[in-house]
Amino acid sequence: MDWCVKKYGYEKPEKEFWSEAIVSVKSLKPEFIFIAEAYWDLEWQLQQLGFDFTYDKRLLDRLAGNDIKSVKDHLHAEREYQQKSVRFIENHDEDRAASKFGKEKSLAAATIISTIQGMILYHDGQFEGKKIKLPVQLGREPFEKEDDRIKKYYYKLLRITKSLTFRKGEWKMLDSMPAAISDFSFENILIWQWKYEKHLIIVAINYSNATSRCRVKFETPEEKMIINLNDILNSVSYERSVEEINERGLYIELKPFSSHIFSTQI
Repeated sequence: MDWCVKKYGYEKPEKEFWSEAIVSVKSLKPEFIFIAEAYWDLEWQLQQLGFDFTYDKRLLDRLAGNDIKSVKDHLHAEREYQQKSVRFIENHDEDRAASKFGKEKSLAAATIISTIQGMILYHDGQFEGKKIKLPVQLGREPFEKEDDRIKKYYYKLLRITKSLTFRKGEWKMLDSMPAAISDFSFENILIWQWKYEKHLIIVAINYSNATSRCRVKFETPEEKMIINLNDILNSVSYERSVEEINERGLYIELKPFSSHIFSTQI
């Protein structure tokens, strides 16, 4: 922290404390990771001072506010900033996701934070769908029945996102397009891809309480007429025309707060 000149008998240091501290620690332990719990729009500044990761509270607020456009804008931030962001939908300071968002919306939000760039933070009890927020000073918690659907969903997400494509691939935001004239529900759908070598994963999330439709274009294999899209989240496979995807885009229809995670080879 910088001190104001002569405030409380101290003078402002010539150098920023965190810059010196981080350099000093990493000279001895290069593998040490600094994470800042930042809540005051200081994320970028702290990253520039040397922090490896900073809390992404702004994304949480935008997801909770159901402001889909602002979520899209947020995810268009510079790659370096995104890769150093800690994504979360609940922690020890925030209300439980299952309570704050509701079950279906919380799972859609979980799919978002689990399939974008950056570090993912899951809170104790989040996988079980717990709803009671506990003071950090409390040494015990009341009994809550686990929500089997939430638990199964999270463990499926973990199995999916541990693949090399999510770990080592390149992330890219895709543009959802109208599926029909005067159908503006495409604005409700968030879409991005991960690509690693010849493996492509397409993530599509309807972050609204209405059935929504869109079309989306993405890279397809040049030598094939048909592409197989394996929805590894819902255990369903589809065969689609490569020509249609290239010319009009893949047609997607999703129920409220539902998601696709397509896996394919290109």
